[in-house]
Amino acid sequence: MKAMENIHIVFGHSAAAGLKEALLSVGNIEKIVNCWGDYQAGPIVVSLDERINWLCEHYYGVGGDDPELRNEYIERNIEFSKLATNENVQKTIWYGELCANEYCGFLEFLHRADGERGMLYTVEVCKALSKENACLALGAGSAPPEYLAKALPSRQPVSDAEYKSNTDLWRRLRNEGAELRVLTNDGLMSADEDYFDEAMLAFVTLTYQPAARIVGNTLGHVDGVREYYQGNSDMFYFSRLKELHRQGRIEWQGSFDSMREAAVRLAS
Repeated sequence: MKAMENIHIVFGHSAAAGLKEALLSVGNIEKIVNCWGDYQAGPIVVSLDERINWLCEHYYGVGGDDPELRNEYIERNIEFSKLATNENVQKTIWYGELCANEYCGFLEFLHRADGERGMLYTVEVCKALSKENACLALGAGSAPPEYLAKALPSRQPVSDAEYKSNTDLWRRLRNEGAELRVLTNDGLMSADEDYFDEAMLAFVTLTYQPAARIVGNTLGHVDGVREYYQGNSDMFYFSRLKELHRQGRIEWQGSFDSMREAAVRLAS
């Protein structure tokens, strides 16, 4: 009898590249699928077009008018749904509960599988690598390939309790309909899109500074701070700077399309 195909599922380009290197290092040539979707950001219970428009405006910095990005997102979304409901392959999901992007991707996968989880396995990277003191990875995307290779034997099926707790959590977050899902010390929670604004404004002064510096300082400060635990992406923070300018809270010099060619200061 032919062995059943196993497909490894990740949620980001870094995770896909790292896992490919890890599997090859142990002679494993099984297929890897990147179900990139950034489910920690943007509305979820809306049409696909509405979701892509939000992500392009707030997250990808392209104003919603990039056909190539739009088509890629649609294609990946279709493949994601097909994989989630395919009963003829074994699926191994790699994610970290301390990485909002990966954790939300895993939760959305369970939602789309709609109870069909007989051949669904996971490698929760943080738990799998807990004995590796040198590994500070929050998820598959930030773990070195050698650690991912070591984590492979920890693959295990999704238990009934794990399935119920995670689907209950995602159902609640979907129903809340917030723009963001953020990781805090209290777990994964809904948040408005202005959640990080005050942390970012703390770095804006009365003199002009490069927007990239403000964004970089925010990235470095927010991760690990107790009330935030984990931050967001550079392009999301840049979109929030533009919104703060529209609100009249900061003044702007230079380009609105490139954070490296823009400078901001507090409104006088």
